[in-house]
Amino acid sequence: MIQQRIAKSRLAIPIMIIYSIAVWGALLLSDIKFWHAIILFAVNLLLISEFNNRNALNRQHNRKICCVYIAIMTACPNLLTDVRAMLVQTCILIALTKLFQTYQRRDDMTHRYAAYLFLGIGIAAWPPLLLFVPLFWIGEAAYLMSFSIKAWGASMLGLLTPIWFILPVLMYLSKLHLIVDWTKNAVPNTEVIQSAFSNIGMSSNGNINMAYIVFIFVILIISIAKYIQLSYNDKIHVRMLHHFLIFIAIPTAVSLAVMYLLPLSTTQGLNCIIAILVAVISPAATQYITLTTSRTSGITTIILLIISIILTIGGIKYGI
Repeated sequence: MIQQRIAKSRLAIPIMIIYSIAVWGALLLSDIKFWHAIILFAVNLLLISEFNNRNALNRQHNRKICCVYIAIMTACPNLLTDVRAMLVQTCILIALTKLFQTYQRRDDMTHRYAAYLFLGIGIAAWPPLLLFVPLFWIGEAAYLMSFSIKAWGASMLGLLTPIWFILPVLMYLSKLHLIVDWTKNAVPNTEVIQSAFSNIGMSSNGNINMAYIVFIFVILIISIAKYIQLSYNDKIHVRMLHHFLIFIAIPTAVSLAVMYLLPLSTTQGLNCIIAILVAVISPAATQYITLTTSRTSGITTIILLIISIILTIGGIKYGI
């Protein structure tokens, strides 16, 4: 099968890296200011590889998660150039990497504090990320089996640490009004919500974003369904980590659908939600590509790859 040849090929990663460089080159030609987003993309690529390797999420072809990540991310150039979304994804990847180190370790407060510290940094960058904190707590209790009152205290300490550093700086600069602006970004006001409901289904993000969201949802559904079918092959530890990611992915996907149907453009949250979703579904998508051997899965993989390329070209041409 072509799919298995791609999965086992050592050339897959170099080819995808060259492909991503070509995409970034096209983006830089349109606007040189995107250079700082390249740094975040490279950092996130290294982080998702480390995230996979530390937790053995893909038991074969460990580095292929980088190929999947590049293919999904480059399909939406608007996401690549959104620095806030890329930063939120960075924080999520580090938080998950640290948090998964606490599996069945109730006394490991160091990794837990670090996980929620980066989650707190992500919240400072994009306030609605605060809504994901309860999901992390539930996931800890249900899948990592490491949650306790002491763990909750460590998580709160990590979440509050960025505020303790940011607040004195704002007071010194006499810019406390930024706190008010931050809370407004966290919860959209009544006028924004009413406007969203009056324009339901009339998203201003265009056909390219709509096609990309459908693309993401197809990958999400296929990957989760296939992983649940094949999860018996994994160790219990790895299975629980995947289930944690699926638990985060489902409400994230629902919120993405709501954000698109109710165009809350003033919250600037669509790309942030997509960035989080890409981070949590990449491991399951990698499992689907590398472990399935049927003709149907092979055809599906090739079709998704072709769609990814088409979306990339369309995004560069019309989306920037």
